[in-house]
Amino acid sequence: MPGQPLGEAADLELEPGSAVLIVHHVVYDMQDRLVEVDEATYPPGRWAFEKGYPIG
Repeated sequence: MPGQPLGEAADLELEPGSAVLIVHHVVYDMQDRLVEVDEATYPPGRWAFEKGYPIG
């Protein structure tokens, strides 16, 4: 992946340039104040993604 630090690829035991899933997680409170910011990098074959949408 362009811009992926070589140290991170080594930490994840991947070849430089391997595809990964990068998730940005940002949380605001009810007054629209920033509460949390997180970035996670997941290597292939080591993650599953599920999203639920309530209806009604």
